[in-house]
Amino acid sequence: MSQVEVAVLIPAVVKQARRQLGLSVRAAARQCGISAPTLSRLERGDFTTMPDSGTLQKLAKWLRISVSVLLGAGDEEQKGPGPAANTPDLVEAQLLKDARLRREDARALAAMFRQLYERVAANSPRRKK
Repeated sequence: MSQVEVAVLIPAVVKQARRQLGLSVRAAARQCGISAPTLSRLERGDFTTMPDSGTLQKLAKWLRISVSVLLGAGDEEQKGPGPAANTPDLVEAQLLKDARLRREDARALAAMFRQLYERVAANSPRRKK
């Protein structure tokens, strides 16, 4: 997985985990053992270099996945109970990183995509693996 793909995956996974747990950024940061500003930057995808190994380890431990899975290199079947990034979250993260879009336009497009995705997914039979 490329660094760009990882930069989209990490924010999506962090955001989804925090939403599922119903935690504020500060509460999630306390659970992770990293600072709230760092967690906020990771969730927004606002990082120009990869987080350091200590931060990745703490984040992976909180998500209950391996660092390799967090970085997109692990086996999908071995993710364990941690949350997986879903397509609407990945699309939103990618739109927010697009320098050609204003933040509010990216969020509006993401919301429209999420609604359409959920409608189509609700009416689609699940694919077999």
